[in-house]
Amino acid sequence: MTPIRAFILSLLALLASTCPLLSQSSSLIEEPGDVFFRAYMLASDGDKLVKSEDYDRAIEKYSMAESVLDGLQRTNPTYQTEIVSSRKGKVRDALAEATALKKKAEFVPPPPPPQAAPIPQAGAASPSGLPATMGSLGPTTAAFQIPAGADPMDIAFAAAKQAIQQNNQQLMAKIGELSLSYEAATQRLNEYVDAYKTLTQTATEQQGRIAELEKVASDSPKLRAELQRLKAEKDTTDAQLADARARMTKAETVVMSQSKQLLESSDKLAALQHERDELLKQKTSTEAERDKATKQATGLQAKLEKANADLAAITTERDKMSTELLGLRAVTGKEPSAELKRLVAENDRLQKQVATLTTDLASRNTEIKTLRSDLTKLQGELTTLRQQNSAYETQVADLTVKIKEMNSGLAKTDPSKSDPELTAENQLLRSIVMRQLRQQTRQQAQNAAVIKEISGMENASKTLIAQVEALDDNGFTLSPEEQNLFTTPQLQEMLGGEGLQGTILAQIGNGKAGSSSEKTPAAASAEDAKKKALADHLGKGNEAVQANKHADAVKHYEDALRIDPKNADALLGMGWAQIQQDKNADAEVSMRKAIAHDPSNSMAHYMLGVSLFRRDRAADAQGPFEKSLELNNKNARARHYLGVIANQMNLPQRAEKEFKSALAIDPSYGEANFNLAVLYATWDPPKWDEAKTNYEEALKKGVSPNPELEKLLKSPTVPEAPKGKAEVKKTVAAP
Repeated sequence: MTPIRAFILSLLALLASTCPLLSQSSSLIEEPGDVFFRAYMLASDGDKLVKSEDYDRAIEKYSMAESVLDGLQRTNPTYQTEIVSSRKGKVRDALAEATALKKKAEFVPPPPPPQAAPIPQAGAASPSGLPATMGSLGPTTAAFQIPAGADPMDIAFAAAKQAIQQNNQQLMAKIGELSLSYEAATQRLNEYVDAYKTLTQTATEQQGRIAELEKVASDSPKLRAELQRLKAEKDTTDAQLADARARMTKAETVVMSQSKQLLESSDKLAALQHERDELLKQKTSTEAERDKATKQATGLQAKLEKANADLAAITTERDKMSTELLGLRAVTGKEPSAELKRLVAENDRLQKQVATLTTDLASRNTEIKTLRSDLTKLQGELTTLRQQNSAYETQVADLTVKIKEMNSGLAKTDPSKSDPELTAENQLLRSIVMRQLRQQTRQQAQNAAVIKEISGMENASKTLIAQVEALDDNGFTLSPEEQNLFTTPQLQEMLGGEGLQGTILAQIGNGKAGSSSEKTPAAASAEDAKKKALADHLGKGNEAVQANKHADAVKHYEDALRIDPKNADALLGMGWAQIQQDKNADAEVSMRKAIAHDPSNSMAHYMLGVSLFRRDRAADAQGPFEKSLELNNKNARARHYLGVIANQMNLPQRAEKEFKSALAIDPSYGEANFNLAVLYATWDPPKWDEAKTNYEEALKKGVSPNPELEKLLKSPTVPEAPKGKAEVKKTVAAP
């Protein structure tokens, strides 16, 4: 076992020993209060489903709540007996009401009874023109005759057979049509997939050619022109690739829809066939089944005997050929010469050497794959821990909101008009939520402690991944000191992003007013007053943000959310103010709520990425930044963030593309020039000319000089220059 492999296994063992701490609380016996709270939430979900007329799911929720309460009474018969019994009675009443509403919604008036058809006599024609002897249900269905004076059950059986046959034929026709449609959709999907693969290969080849030209095109106008032409072709290919991806996705949707319809029809056909088989079994004798089975067994026995005979003949032929090959000496009657023996021995030695080399190569490749798998598993565990920690933070925030709502409801309750049972239940629920809030907070702290304990392993795992990639001759790495050269864009966003702040404040308060043409004058007046109060709080929040009074701004936005809890503008402004106060966990909660109410708000996705990035969760922040650009591709700062994240992930080509895209959107963005200079200076091999050019551009655009980087750029001809970068550090002031 290699040292790297042993170290990885030790990391995984430590991770496995610490992770069970996170699930200890879930393995404990559930508290009676938690059980009651779960039943209460199930009943609340059922109430919501009844209002939306989803009676099936509502009945399911009520049944689950009743089952939970039954279990609570069995296991804890002395726990809050009056409150539990009262809630159980309410759940049963709600279940009965939902069941009645479902029956009412599903009730269909019965059709008028059909007129009695005359019983056909032997040999007479039926009303449909068919003879009394019924046809077969299929190619394997025996004819069923109704003799004279047949029993009514026989007539019903024949009628059922005829109905099943008609339904069978209709479904077969529908399945045929769906099969043709499915094959056509599948063919189109395959064409789109082939086109997508071709375009992907073309884009990869073009990117490779562009990379080659960028290395040699600095001194040749002709090559620079060729480079621009290739980039234009690359952009065209990317657009075609995006279109092919969209077509492929659409075709996949069509194929899935056709497949679903085909399966549904096949299931119906199978049901009909099953019903037909059941009818046939009632008229099929045991003797016929026995004869059929005997005939099949005879046929299988004959096939088996033939297969054995063929196998014996093949074995005889093989033995004959082996005898001929191995009897070469007997056939020739001569002993091999000394030279031939030497050649044979040398050939055997070379074959063994080739086999050894092949085994060593396969072992090396297996070791590399195993290392990658182990390292990926370690990083996956770390990512899972961080996601769990984020979920705990969200649960704590939600429970905090819930307890505030309960406190507010209890405070507003008039003691003289309150229902004692409802008040007691609310008090119990409040105590349960408070206990769960404390449990979630402790679990969050425990999870954070575990993450802190193993976070040091992440850097080690990244280093190991780099070593594994080096074994496979793929890519290069930057030292931590080299990483410090890259500026952190959050400084510009938080301290000097006046343009971004103006964009956010301009967005807040510009929502379209709802129409009140159908409202009464009193209702319209109340609605206008509500809108005026909402606009007033939003305006005061904006003014507080502009005056850098972020705590006051949060209060004004909270007042706006009390009027309209789903107001995305208020959530957006509050998230911005929370980020200014470095309350990034609160900002994450605000942005996730804003996205839930307004999924197409690109600024909300962007600020969610900022809040995650500032908490050292760059990998989690990548998705929100990409979603923000999908909704608004003119956000240069989002591109800049993606460039820094790509650099942290050791993807220099991706980082270069993002920094250049940021400059294409905003040519005055000096931070992007500075980070391009650092990227080129730490390239393998360094691109000194590009680094100097971008550093000079950054200085022209107002970025403060960096002595360490300047010292590095002044001595690019020294072979050991990259080692000197270990002392370079960078702190960027706001532009």
